[in-house]
Amino acid sequence: MAEVTIRDLALDGPHGPVPVREYGTAASGGAHLLWVHGGGFGHGDLDMPESDRVARRLAEHGHHVLAVDYRLADGATHYPVPSDDVLTAWQWLGERPGVSRAHLGGASAGANLAVGVTVRIAAGQVPGPRPASLVLAYPTLHARQDPPDPQVCAALELTPEQVADELTGIRQMYENYLGGPVDAAPAAVVPAPSDLAALPPALVLISEYDIFRPSAEALVAARRTAGRPVWRHLEPGARHGHLNTAEPDADRSIARIASWLDGKGDSDGDGWSGGDGPPVRP
Repeated sequence: MAEVTIRDLALDGPHGPVPVREYGTAASGGAHLLWVHGGGFGHGDLDMPESDRVARRLAEHGHHVLAVDYRLADGATHYPVPSDDVLTAWQWLGERPGVSRAHLGGASAGANLAVGVTVRIAAGQVPGPRPASLVLAYPTLHARQDPPDPQVCAALELTPEQVADELTGIRQMYENYLGGPVDAAPAAVVPAPSDLAALPPALVLISEYDIFRPSAEALVAARRTAGRPVWRHLEPGARHGHLNTAEPDADRSIARIASWLDGKGDSDGDGWSGGDGPPVRP
């Protein structure tokens, strides 16, 4: 594979500099992707494998990746600041010469931020191009979600009491991001089914044994109910955050993302629901 070139930049954002990292190769003529790491809105950086390793591997596949390091919800920082940082990177990417269309994606809370920026743009709240597609790995999109199936809970070795504690922790994670109760959460943080249905075509990677899996499945269900384009892939045996490892399931998921950006879809997934097929890369 061609050698990946990496460049660190700081973009001017409404809340101060926004660190980003560009990945590409001299010969790469593939798709453009803005990638957002996860970490429960309060953790993570550009050096974590979920950001750096994913971006490097996708660049090795011939794609251009811009990874963004948003401000973390640390008790003093709340929505919309992290969302604004991601938006700054997305707007910058869309204005680059030769970038006529680009894809937006992320993992876990990063997937939430990617969806949130898309929702804000669609609602006319902020300027920015509509993503060609969304790439969402084990996304969290619901502050109050259903518990996983009993088989998932058993694999995670969680008692009913522990599951209840986990779901409370998810709600508290959103409260920390919002800086307040989740009841008044905007659609850019907790999108309604109609918001999810209105999103661009989406690849949704789901970890099989994941406390957040019901949120990802609800996204897929909302898309399919509305007849909107979505491609669901369940990564067998994987747990939440598997892209943050060097395990084979992480490599398989990265290869699926690369194939998606190539416009080839995923022959091992559930299949394309809605529309005429996966988006063709720019």
